[in-house]
Amino acid sequence: NTTLELVNVINKITPWKHRAKTLAKCFQALRIYVNDELDALKEALMSSNKVLNLNGRLVVMSYHSLEDRLVKNLFKYGSTENLSETNDITNTDINPWHAVTNKAILASDDEISKNRRSRSVKLRVGSKIDLNNYS
Repeated sequence: NTTLELVNVINKITPWKHRAKTLAKCFQALRIYVNDELDALKEALMSSNKVLNLNGRLVVMSYHSLEDRLVKNLFKYGSTENLSETNDITNTDINPWHAVTNKAILASDDEISKNRRSRSVKLRVGSKIDLNNYS
């Protein structure tokens, strides 16, 4: 019923050298679930298309792979899911985003040495495009 009880259970079933990482992942998963963080991120990403002007840039920092996958899919497919809408007339994908950075930007070794938390951050940049003038 308490976090201490959860810690004790995890400690009993996890080898000593893996305990810290296992505990961190467990509590991260609980936080993500309780705070509904992934749905909040999906909502923010999908609504960003409505508030950005054409050629406006969306810059997103993600701290773990679940968040990064949503951002990557938005810029690649125009949706946080791994699928794209298709225009029935032209049979082309409808995606109002252009990935400005082909790959995620990672922190440099120098940045990580100054700021340890930056080691897991991925930064992605997308630009809102005009679908009428994009080929």
